[in-house]
Amino acid sequence: AAGRLQWTFEKTDGTFIVEGNSDFENVQPGTLQDVAQLDIALPPWTDAAACILRVTASFNGTQLENEWKFWVFPKVEDAENENVLCASELTGETLEHVAEGGALLLTGGFPACSETEVFRTCTSGRSLGHAGTVVHNHPIWRRFPQEGFADWQFYPLMTKSHSLVQDAQMPVFTPILELIPCFKRIRRKSLIAEFSVGKGRMIVCGFNFQKDDPAVRWMKHVLTEYLSGGNYTSAPIWDVKELRSRLGIVFTERARRLIDAGGRPVES
Repeated sequence: AAGRLQWTFEKTDGTFIVEGNSDFENVQPGTLQDVAQLDIALPPWTDAAACILRVTASFNGTQLENEWKFWVFPKVEDAENENVLCASELTGETLEHVAEGGALLLTGGFPACSETEVFRTCTSGRSLGHAGTVVHNHPIWRRFPQEGFADWQFYPLMTKSHSLVQDAQMPVFTPILELIPCFKRIRRKSLIAEFSVGKGRMIVCGFNFQKDDPAVRWMKHVLTEYLSGGNYTSAPIWDVKELRSRLGIVFTERARRLIDAGGRPVES
């Protein structure tokens, strides 16, 4: 039958944004047919927001309802800050920068074992992958909308990402974004973790920052702004000498087991 479409677009906190309606023609049973195209003009926002599109189709005294989540991120450009380094590998130079009071966003070449990750959780019974995510309390989440787990806004960030795997010689830490391991391979894995190093701060982040995506650009912006602000939350201390001793080491699963057993892997 022919019918009428009504829709609203609002923030998840209940803030109303816009609404609309339109009529649609007869839809033949058993067919797939476009009934409307929504063109939603958003107001200028300075921060990210989670939104919901709610749609109701009314026809012949019947109502069908559906809703979809959207995450909106302001457009930002990479900003340079002389106190914050963004590096894809920990080197003697970047380590010295942090030790002397600077800040570092480390996006690769972690001084510990790492695993390649994907967005979807592992298949039941499989040993690789993760079984879920936990978003721990941290100031960065005030500016990146989430509900305590990695929903679809994390898809571009987590696809082809790399986790930091804790070993016995690392400081005990609570990941900012933690990956829950499967029951066959119990270990603490993090996609974002923060450490106090010398006089400075280091965030180890394994998100895929190579993808050109609004969520990716915004997450990097939020992390950089947090590091440049200097108003840090408490974080475990990772000793500078211990970090320096890890430079040049290729961290493999065998290397992690050696460290856990009290030994040291050899340099590459």
